[in-house]
Amino acid sequence: MTRDAFLESLAEFLSLTPAELSDDLELAAGSWDSLAILSVIGLIEEEWSVEVSADRLGECRTVGDLVALVAERLEG
Repeated sequence: MTRDAFLESLAEFLSLTPAELSDDLELAAGSWDSLAILSVIGLIEEEWSVEVSADRLGECRTVGDLVALVAERLEG
């Protein structure tokens, strides 16, 4: 999955359009709730075969934080 495809999926989970996403966008600006967190965990595990805890994901405040976390998990 590419970064753009990930952001498209993330936008859907946040009830936003991909055009509304930027690295500095606060996740709270969308529907960043427990259901979105679980959905993103599933997406990350399915597409990249890496595990991300709900706690770590819940600590992400911006789209950039989330992208950095996924990149970190891919590198580690």
